[in-house]
Amino acid sequence: MDCWLVIDRGTVREARFEVFGGPEAMQGAAWLAEWLTGRRLAAAQTVTGRWLAESAALSDEARTAALSIEDALRSALAASPEAINGASDEY
Repeated sequence: MDCWLVIDRGTVREARFEVFGGPEAMQGAAWLAEWLTGRRLAAAQTVTGRWLAESAALSDEARTAALSIEDALRSALAASPEAINGASDEY
């Protein structure tokens, strides 16, 4: 699972996920990408796998996928200079 973010002035302008998993993983990633778009960086930083699974109505069996999606998002956020120092770019 990979995630790319376009962040501009503290707002997620675009979020994309590359999913290596079943349909529920794709559903969760698509749901989160849509939810993230237009949200402030601070909101993106609060996402958890548990919250995603509940919000996207994923089955109990898909909770592992939700945790993988959370990990991918956190990696993208950690790689984003804007999340660290306010720069703007795509990650």
